[in-house]
Amino acid sequence: MNKNNLCVVGGGYWGKNHIKTLSQLKMLHGIVDLDPKNLKLIAEKYPGIKLYKSIEDALKNKNILGYVVATPAETHFAVAKKIISA
Repeated sequence: MNKNNLCVVGGGYWGKNHIKTLSQLKMLHGIVDLDPKNLKLIAEKYPGIKLYKSIEDALKNKNILGYVVATPAETHFAVAKKIISA
């Protein structure tokens, strides 16, 4: 089984910590972020990691086995609901 099968939703303040840790553990598959500038910075720092512009795009990838939600607290429910519903 491929070990890098987790996706971080949100590459901001807390997301960067999760991204760094999961990358070090070789468990990071992808990152979802709505900000194209942030995705560009992430791509430069983590080449080879799949980038998604929306949670819907990430959810199409059936190889992702888990998600870390690192978005603002007021969005957690909506994001988690989409993940669970998928």
